[in-house]
Order: sequence, then C-alpha cells, then structure tokens
Amino acid sequence: MDYSITDGPENVRVVAAPMGPSYSGSNLTLTCSADSSPAAEFQWAMNGAELSEMGQELRLSNIQSSHSGNYTCMAHNKQSLRYATSESISITVLAVKG
Repeated sequence: MDYSITDGPENVRVVAAPMGPSYSGSNLTLTCSADSSPAAEFQWAMNGAELSEMGQELRLSNIQSSHSGNYTCMAHNKQSLRYATSESISITVLAVKG
C-alpha cells in the first residue's frame, strides 16, 4: 500500500540576500523555506498586507525607501490544508550617500 505522509508546513523562515543594510537602487532577494510534505506554496506579505507575489523567492529590484518594512511569508500545504507564517524580517533601505 502507498501511505503518503502529509506534514507541515513547519519551520517557515525567510532569509535576505545580500545580508546587511540595503541601499536604494540595489537588488534584494528574500527566500522563504518551510518543512512541508508535499512542498508548500508561498505567499508574501509586507507590514501585514498580502503582496501579489507568490513563490519561494521575492525579488525586489531597484529598491527604494518605500520597500522598507517587515516582510513575512506564509506557507500553505494543499494536502494538509495548514498554513504557517514566518517570523517577520525587517528590511531598511538606506539612501546612497552621494
């Protein structure tokens, strides 16, 4: 018999690349991961408001101060129908000193 195990999502986490301060005009990628079987689907939010972006990566190009805020990702397991949200990651965009 085929017993498929449905589990998660758990341990939802977000990492930013590059790490450290972000400067206006640069690019930033946030990556979400979760322990989930089957693999989770991801939805992004900024300051609690859901963004239209879906997927494991949130790519921010030519970032500006308006991108500053707290980002979270929510993982959804379509089999277990469970949701889990990451801790928020705070992004501060600094002006480039000319």
